[in-house]
Amino acid sequence: MRRTIYFAAALLALTVTACQSNEPPAPTATAEPLEQTAARWLVEENHDAIQVGDVLVTAEWQEREKTEDPEEADSMLEDRVALSVWDPADMDAPIQVLTKNTEGRGYAWTVDANFDGLPDLCWRYRWGNQPTYSYLWLWNPEAMQFVEEPVFAEISMPEVNSATGVISGWARSSGAGTGLTTFYRWIDGRLTCVRRIEAELNAESEYTTLLLTVEDWMDGALTEVYREEFPEHNGYFGNFFEVRQQWENLDYHGATENAQES
Repeated sequence: MRRTIYFAAALLALTVTACQSNEPPAPTATAEPLEQTAARWLVEENHDAIQVGDVLVTAEWQEREKTEDPEEADSMLEDRVALSVWDPADMDAPIQVLTKNTEGRGYAWTVDANFDGLPDLCWRYRWGNQPTYSYLWLWNPEAMQFVEEPVFAEISMPEVNSATGVISGWARSSGAGTGLTTFYRWIDGRLTCVRRIEAELNAESEYTTLLLTVEDWMDGALTEVYREEFPEHNGYFGNFFEVRQQWENLDYHGATENAQES
């Protein structure tokens, strides 16, 4: 369904461009209408397209030859994607080309990640059951260019909440509910992690306890503000889930502080 929507947006943009041309090229024996060229290109393997605001982005994925270089052989991101940005009013050449590594065939999606009212471009470069990651490029309307925000690529399963101005992430590490929860805000134009909640089975206790830690952004750095171990009993770790849920509220700063305030 997503692919069909992308194709329709691309075909619409290209067809409108063709219809608006005042002086179409003279037909030749091998020429074909622009919309037919677009349709043929899109149905070919490894091609996608998506409309992002006023521009069209086409994607061409290429599988890279496997390498024996030990520094690259273990990398999951052995393939490449070229994202070409087009002005629908001038399809002679892309206004920008973005090339990145990707794990297998990814896909493009859009979101207003910096809450400026303009859609931004994402490319899902790693996915699966867990974790899932995407690249992000913010649209700069003055420069008519996309600008990459590298921190976004570190957020697993990013969720953008325009109501709170928060981007959250979750990376599961086991079926026991362990993993990393992160919360980001834009501070002075930078995407900044303002809370980091990590839950991991404690190897030092032979995995019979679960360690929960919380770090908050304080004085320009992440600082640990909470640490607690939850012992396992009959397959459960006490009230671990309830405690973690409390910390997932960014207005919560610990039971002791809340008790003092009340």
